[in-house]
Amino acid sequence: MSKGVIKYYNEEKGYGFIAQEGGGADVFMHSSSITGPYDQPRVGQRVRFNVKEGKKGLVGHDIELLLTAIEKRWLSQGKNLIPRESVLNQQNVTTNIFQQWIDDDNSSGSDRGKNDFGTLYIEKQIRYEVPMFFATYQQELFGATILNFTRNPKDIESVFVLDVNGKRREYSKQEIKYYYKTEDAQLIEKLRLFEKDIQANPVSVPIGDLEDIIPFDPKDLQEARRGVIPIKIVLREGEIFQGQIDWVSGAEIKLVLQNGAKIVACQVAIHEIDILMP
Repeated sequence: MSKGVIKYYNEEKGYGFIAQEGGGADVFMHSSSITGPYDQPRVGQRVRFNVKEGKKGLVGHDIELLLTAIEKRWLSQGKNLIPRESVLNQQNVTTNIFQQWIDDDNSSGSDRGKNDFGTLYIEKQIRYEVPMFFATYQQELFGATILNFTRNPKDIESVFVLDVNGKRREYSKQEIKYYYKTEDAQLIEKLRLFEKDIQANPVSVPIGDLEDIIPFDPKDLQEARRGVIPIKIVLREGEIFQGQIDWVSGAEIKLVLQNGAKIVACQVAIHEIDILMP
């Protein structure tokens, strides 16, 4: 595995860059790729990771945060770690570098690189066998763990392989409305609302490419994410969710709801989006 030092990390957005030991190009990192019991990265922290070539550069996988003996003792005593000072100046990292990774404005849902946030998120749930809930059409909601994920060049046709009560079942992203971790289930139930008219008369999913199906401009979502502006989504069977955008991938949106619960909505399932300007 490679080693390096975190040179920039945006805690709010969950992404940053690693400077490799021995030089070389910086490596993009995302919080969903962090392994191990401690997952709170800080600038100046040493890390160990696997690196793969992504569409726009190097991407870190299986990132392990390396703690000093003192830091391990502090954690065992329940203390918070003090952010380290670093000779690396975050101001030297230009905004344009991050926009090349986060804002894929010139790509469509059918041709984005496989190392987007959605794929990284799913890989992490597979690795840790995280209990999840999946919502499909006809108001079906069921518990499952993700066994595998087959990515299609058209991301909306990518397939989840799920373990549902001991049975292997497959669903494409076109068949799923949203999904979330079981640990967030009660919080999500408290906030889930319905648009009654749509619930009574669901809106069918049109046939076509993602960019022809979604009722919004992806650039608007990126602007809302950058500006930390909350949005409201109404799904094709009437569910309503409101929160701030954590990330936008080729075919999904991850929202952090008002009570802190997190939900991933498939873009083809969205009927309406309102950006809640202050």
